[in-house]
Amino acid sequence: MGLLAPRSPARPPRLAIAPNPGNPRAEISFILAADVPVDLTVWSADGRRVRTLARGDTYGAGSHAVTWDGRDEGGRQAASGAYLVRLRADGRMTSGKLTLVR
Repeated sequence: MGLLAPRSPARPPRLAIAPNPGNPRAEISFILAADVPVDLTVWSADGRRVRTLARGDTYGAGSHAVTWDGRDEGGRQAASGAYLVRLRADGRMTSGKLTLVR
């Protein structure tokens, strides 16, 4: 009977946002260690979901970039201000701050 090697803990995905501040758009870059479903959302400072950029879409291992055009779910321009970008992948979550300037 063989022994199973312990599974190494999953690393949280790495996230970068540029330009920051964004005007009128920003590129959200992330690196994944494996092929996994991804949720990528933009939230306002008061906790409202502004835009869903990915919902359960499977991305392969490696580097990826998604552009937020500065618009909400209804296609309206989001107001200038602070936003939180949240990335969930492989059961792990990370986030980054984004300032949008119009």
